[in-house]
Amino acid sequence: MRTLLTMGFVIGLCYSQLSAQPMFYSLQAKLARAACGNGGDRHPFSMLSNPSFLEGSGSVSWAFGGEQRFLAPGWNELAAALILPARKGTWGFFAGYEGLVVSGDQLLSITHARALSTQTTAGVSLGINKKKAAFGPVVVSPVAAAGLSFLLSNEWRAGVSYSRFAKEVSPYPEAEDLSLLHLTLGYNSGKKLTLVATVIKQSGQATESSIALGYRPSPKAGLRIGFSGSPSLCWFGLQLGIGKKVSVQVYSGFYSLVGVSNGLSIFSSSDAMAAVQKPNDP
Repeated sequence: MRTLLTMGFVIGLCYSQLSAQPMFYSLQAKLARAACGNGGDRHPFSMLSNPSFLEGSGSVSWAFGGEQRFLAPGWNELAAALILPARKGTWGFFAGYEGLVVSGDQLLSITHARALSTQTTAGVSLGINKKKAAFGPVVVSPVAAAGLSFLLSNEWRAGVSYSRFAKEVSPYPEAEDLSLLHLTLGYNSGKKLTLVATVIKQSGQATESSIALGYRPSPKAGLRIGFSGSPSLCWFGLQLGIGKKVSVQVYSGFYSLVGVSNGLSIFSSSDAMAAVQKPNDP
């Protein structure tokens, strides 16, 4: 039965216009989001959840990852990100692809984030989303996102972001703009334990809520687990340090309807808590 559901899901993807950007259903994005409550453990992919999460990176960081979706042959996801701190704010660059040989979804974006005060940061992303459905034309649409994050206390951090994928240029009459609202609340107990709750509302879809737990007993090792509903999904990831800043993360997730996704990512993240604090922007 599960095999039939997976085949139907893949066939539906091939013969329909994709409805979300790369990494929206990705385990990589969920694992990166689980680190947003810890200022000293930023993940370059976290800008996909909220552009303001980039601010505070103390040094150049990068990430590259791949994922096989639902163990479906040929259905892969690849993503890469680069973070460059500047004198005023932080710049981020992202490139991602998800899909099959005959149907795919690509996203290119640039993000800028900066501190508004000691407690508030803001970020903006602009990009291009390119979609190719089987036997259909290529559709290129503009993408924009904006976000704010707030340091509520030494332990608590909150964030809100809004993303919009315009469909005015789509040749499909039924196509509509896609909008995403992210609400995030993170708790950081020292440098070892983080707890992050997220609520996501996608236009035309049910509200998704998730909770993720991160535990790092040492700088060289870490564990992240989480659960979300609509669709039901549980995931876990193991992180191992290589050198002072580079980490390898292997992860797996189980979808109740379509099965298992597995992936691996390599990334370097700056310790913002140990970095030299930037002066506040005027």
